[in-house]
Amino acid sequence: MFAALTGQGAVAQVLLERGAKVDASALFYAAGRGFTGITQLLLARGADSSLTDDLHKTALDYAIEADKAPVVGLLKTGFPAERARTGRMHEESSDDPILDNQKHLH
Repeated sequence: MFAALTGQGAVAQVLLERGAKVDASALFYAAGRGFTGITQLLLARGADSSLTDDLHKTALDYAIEADKAPVVGLLKTGFPAERARTGRMHEESSDDPILDNQKHLH
């Protein structure tokens, strides 16, 4: 998903709401670039953080390599099951002001 690669959280959310497929590549890109809000969104929509790519790396591996501490913390602690079911974001501020504003609308 190109929106995850470029940090366009609002676009990613709209695409997912309209049925875009959640895949591991989007999670790898979001995690490796430190896009906390998008990472949370993808996890909430069913992205599997335990999957590996052709280099045998997980999203956590990419976040660690890129020194993206908030995403590392999110992936290490796991995404709370309740939030995954409801699709609600983590209450921390994300890297995307549009997603931050949308969180307050829930």
